[in-house]
Amino acid sequence: MTSISAYIWQLLWEEGTCSQEWSHSGIAVLPDGRVVFSAPEGGDLVFVSPDGGSSTTLTTGLLEIHGISVDPESPRSLWLADPGEKPRPERDYAAERRQGRVLNVAIDASSSFEFTQPDRDEYRSAPWRPTSVVGDGQGGVWVADGYGASLVHKFDRAGRLLFTLTGAETGQQFDCPHGLVLDDRSSVHRLVVADRGNRRLVFYRLDGNVDRIVNDPLITSPSCLAVLGDKIVFTELRGGILALGRNDTLSVVVEVPDVVRGPAWPNALRENHLVRPDLSDQYLNSPHGVAVGTDGSIFLTEWMIGGRQIRLKPAVLADSLAR
Repeated sequence: MTSISAYIWQLLWEEGTCSQEWSHSGIAVLPDGRVVFSAPEGGDLVFVSPDGGSSTTLTTGLLEIHGISVDPESPRSLWLADPGEKPRPERDYAAERRQGRVLNVAIDASSSFEFTQPDRDEYRSAPWRPTSVVGDGQGGVWVADGYGASLVHKFDRAGRLLFTLTGAETGQQFDCPHGLVLDDRSSVHRLVVADRGNRRLVFYRLDGNVDRIVNDPLITSPSCLAVLGDKIVFTELRGGILALGRNDTLSVVVEVPDVVRGPAWPNALRENHLVRPDLSDQYLNSPHGVAVGTDGSIFLTEWMIGGRQIRLKPAVLADSLAR
């Protein structure tokens, strides 16, 4: 078991912590090492160095940049998933709603293109609320509709729907397939789905056939995933980070804190109003997005008013650099 003490804790971007907006961001690491996430207001991308410091922004026109991944076929572009829902402080955190969107945008803003909602019967009764999008590097683009119809779609790069996964292939319908990652740890790549409501990870071959399912009592709220060496790390929304090894052995990177969560979690309630919770280093309140650096660092966002962006740098690496 690994504890938070195995990492050097670093806040990346304190500018957003004073915002009253409820942050719900993903996070990614660019090929040049910069880290990208969304501002708490939802529609602007923020770019910072891996050590934090000065930042630049890119306005996208989206309501809520929830899912962020680097396009493997165009590494200077990002795939973005916007579920089309955002609690607003001026509405006492009732949600503003728009159509969900999936966008590919160049990081220099020179180009963009958008995928549209698939024409499927499920969308007659459920909205299009995409939460994650990843390219598989082989012409496929996968979109998780985690907050809408609980489906995972595979498109080609022209935006044509190839097929849809419902979870029924596993014997159990998806229940909030929240996050996706391409598992490229071997020559045969697979798609991994964080099926949060069902407390499991589901592995698919890229032809849509089920590879395997991982269940464990430790897995209670899997949200977002990233590949770190020979492991897949993923956030547990209620405060932890887990890692899955090559033989599907599960280990704890950051334990879920043993605390009582009130009805206002992930925020706090003061004088009948939602406010940002009291936070401290070495304690995760509500980890959401996750990405990894080439040095083994784990980058996180947290879901709450003002948000929080954290780098966990391996302490062993920091010690070796200091010598």
